[in-house]
Amino acid sequence: MTEKREYRMEELARLAGITVRTLRFYRERKLIPPPRREGRIAWYDDHHLARLRTIAALTERGHTLTGIAELADALEHGRDVVCFLYTSDAAADLLSVVLCVS
Repeated sequence: MTEKREYRMEELARLAGITVRTLRFYRERKLIPPPRREGRIAWYDDHHLARLRTIAALTERGHTLTGIAELADALEHGRDVVCFLYTSDAAADLLSVVLCVS
C-alpha cells in the first residue's frame, strides 16, 4: 500500500514551481482545496500538487485563473465538463440547455 505524502506550504510551492505567495493567492481564490490542519500547520497532499500542476498547464495554454476556478468548481460539484464549456459560450446556449438540464 502506498503511503499518502503530505507537504508543508514551502515544500509544496517548491515542488509545484511557484512561490509561497502564489500558493496563498491560489488558496484565497479557491483554486485549490483547503489543506488539512494540525493546529497552525497546514498539510497539503498529492491532490494539491496535481491541482497546482494542472493550473500551471492551463495558464500556459492561455486560460485565465477565473476560468480555471470555474472549471474546478464545476468538476467538484459533479457538473459535466461539456456542460461547463458550453454554458461559457453564448453561441452554444441552446446546446447547453439541451445537454445540461439542471
